[in-house]
Amino acid sequence: MNHVRKGISRVARLIGYSISEALNGNSRIIWRYLLFKINLLVHRIDLNYVSIEDLGLSEKRSIWMENSGGPILESILNQLGIGPTDSIIDLGCGKGGAIITFAKFPFRKIAGLDISLDMIRVAQDNFLKLRIDNTELYCCDAGNFLDLDEFNYIYMFNPFKFQVMEEVMSNLCDSAMRNPRSITIIYRNPVCHKVIMKNSTFKFLTAFDERGEIILNPIYKKLYEDTGDTYLYRQDN
Repeated sequence: MNHVRKGISRVARLIGYSISEALNGNSRIIWRYLLFKINLLVHRIDLNYVSIEDLGLSEKRSIWMENSGGPILESILNQLGIGPTDSIIDLGCGKGGAIITFAKFPFRKIAGLDISLDMIRVAQDNFLKLRIDNTELYCCDAGNFLDLDEFNYIYMFNPFKFQVMEEVMSNLCDSAMRNPRSITIIYRNPVCHKVIMKNSTFKFLTAFDERGEIILNPIYKKLYEDTGDTYLYRQDN
């Protein structure tokens, strides 16, 4: 009963927020976000924020856990022409929020990786509640993960610091050498943008804003500067 009362309270707050944003001209994306949040509440899905301290991880290689799945990510994926030959992995998947959104698309394979076993277990529980069964999860430091050859989409939501990003990009370039293919990186909140551009053969493709709409003239952010934008990079075979 207490869970029901909390759920009703959260929905009421979300409706109030949605009405306010709709009056400011952001109705479409806000109402989609509202429906997304209600669905999470109905199924009792845990995508709540978790700090580095609570995760018990090193700040040198890890970032806090925060959800990046939902309508904005769905809008971006809708513009990429995802098909049944595509495979995607979320590096730093946390509780699986982005993977829940991936599951709406016809990917051949969906995978997630996280350094925290606790986060992997929460993600597994979330997928079970939503009857998502076409995923694979790995518990590993992203800088040490080498099994990238079958993926042509790499997703990241600012999951780690620049040192790990350098290791990931080195591994990804090695993978492209072993298995030549077109690879697209979807990088939300692209704090390490310059690391990608400096240390790899990937080229900047396009950018999306906080509503999932293409930015015609993106301005690159400084290293370590947070942004709600999403950058796409591609290496062609």
